[in-house]
Amino acid sequence: YLDVANTIFVVINQNRKVTLLNRKGIEMLGYQEEEVLGKNWFDLAMAPEQRTEAQRIFKDLMAGRESIAAYHENHLLTKDGDRRLIAWRNALIRDESGEPLATISSGVDITEQRAAEERIKRLNAELEERVEQRTEELAEAVNQLLNINKQLEFEIQERKSAETALRKSEAELRKA
Repeated sequence: YLDVANTIFVVINQNRKVTLLNRKGIEMLGYQEEEVLGKNWFDLAMAPEQRTEAQRIFKDLMAGRESIAAYHENHLLTKDGDRRLIAWRNALIRDESGEPLATISSGVDITEQRAAEERIKRLNAELEERVEQRTEELAEAVNQLLNINKQLEFEIQERKSAETALRKSEAELRKA
């Protein structure tokens, strides 16, 4: 099951050494199995700037504080130096007396998903900016139309006044 799952499974013992890494993990990291087993997981695969935090989470797990460290995300470095963002679920493996032996973690590569989310956020921000710009342009156009409308109303009022004055003048001329 561990080799057919589309999820990384890794078991790390108390000494921070990899005792199991399934096929998905081997493929994703780009190593051969013998290059990984028995190696310090944090030195081998963890992004340097995240090692301290990942080791703290491991320490919390090994101390039995599973709820604190049940889920986290961090970057792994592949053999080629690529960075992959992994979402981890973690659990503790205990011996018969309940003492911690190792951690088992399942990880899903969310690199592309997170990149897509970031693209969507960026596109939404651009769209909002365009909508705001277009709204301002439309508001300006509406203001121009309102001003033209006021001018027309003024001109209509002047014409009516002139027509009224003309009718009065015509009436006076007829009387005269």
